Amino acid sequence: MDSFASLAHATEEPNKHELLNRAPQGKDEYIISRTMLKHIIVMSIYEIIVCYTVVFSGEYWIPESPNHVPNLNGMVYPGRPYKWNNEELYKAYKSEYGPSRHFTVVFTVFVFMQVINMINTRKINDEWNMFHGIHKNHMFIFIWCLIVVVQVLMT
Repeated sequence: MDSFASLAHATEEPNKHELLNRAPQGKDEYIISRTMLKHIIVMSIYEIIVCYTVVFSGEYWIPESPNHVPNLNGMVYPGRPYKWNNEELYKAYKSEYGPSRHFTVVFTVFVFMQVINMINTRKINDEWNMFHGIHKNHMFIFIWCLIVVVQVLMT
């Protein structure tokens, strides 16, 4: 997925007006600017919070098919192998049912946060409109849609 994301970003044509108005960079300057670092840290914290929320509270709000055993009152059975007190949780069911559906949801949430982040990373200097000019880059839109379709099919 990251290779396709890199390819999608590489197809973005530079804006001549923005490039010419920008101050030149020195050879001793960092590749990652303070603004980029801020965006990386904020997005990382956001993704960690969302993923941990799904991992530790998903069994209370992610619906499960009534035909699938194990389930908890219509909700997905937690995919964590052990409880906090080291009692077995999903480990007892893993050999019979395979990987947890709970963790499939966790992975899917993470992947789609990355897919949405592809749009965010088009603008790296605190621009407000991350969709500006996206309609001009047909290759980016095609690759983005391809990633979404492939992820849906794989899940």
